[in-house]
Amino acid sequence: MKTAIVTGGTKGIGLSITQSLLGDGYRVITNYASDVKNAEDVRKKLEESYDKNIIVIRQAMEEEGDIAHFMDTLNQKGLLAEGLDALILNAGCTDRTRWKELTWDQWMHVMNVNINAPAALARSLDPYLNEKASVVFISSDMSVYPHATSVPYTVSKAAVNGLTQSLVKEYADRSIRVNAILPGFVETPWQKEKPADQRQRICDKVALHRFADPDEIAQAVLSVIHSTYINGSLIKVDGGYCYR
Repeated sequence: MKTAIVTGGTKGIGLSITQSLLGDGYRVITNYASDVKNAEDVRKKLEESYDKNIIVIRQAMEEEGDIAHFMDTLNQKGLLAEGLDALILNAGCTDRTRWKELTWDQWMHVMNVNINAPAALARSLDPYLNEKASVVFISSDMSVYPHATSVPYTVSKAAVNGLTQSLVKEYADRSIRVNAILPGFVETPWQKEKPADQRQRICDKVALHRFADPDEIAQAVLSVIHSTYINGSLIKVDGGYCYR
């Protein structure tokens, strides 16, 4: 059985990716930071459908020590004994504080969660990646179409794009492919809280005139994992955002 790790896989896009990989026959290891009730509900529901092929670990992904502790947990449980076939670095956060009011700690929190921790985890897992494994970063359309309402988010996701393409040569000798998916606006709980008029303005900018379903992003991730030749690509999945 193939093994995958999905960071932040108990909510939103991450949960859809986790379900898609389980449905594709993977054993999936995922983490969550703090919402214990949701994580337990998700674990129980997935175990009912996919037996014991889902492993849910409570572990924040922000500080260097978080990555070390997560790696210790994986090794203590023997979860990497057969190596890793897919790594999906999905966990992320934002901060909508205005640029001039943004503190150093707020800036670093977004940078740590969105780029520093994923980079550190990818590097820590390097020895366990099987030949021809697939690494997928979840970036964002906002790395292409910057929004002034969240400067650190845009900058961190642009860095994810750079990291994605930089790692291609690092893994070339093992035929490990590295790609990034750039979702546009997705029907996650946070997006559903936006005022109706704001949602409509967004839909007006999208050629398909709607937000994406999380499962549509998961489909793109699975497609990249299945591919044997997509490598070093930044793949927008945004329904044609800013088409006019």
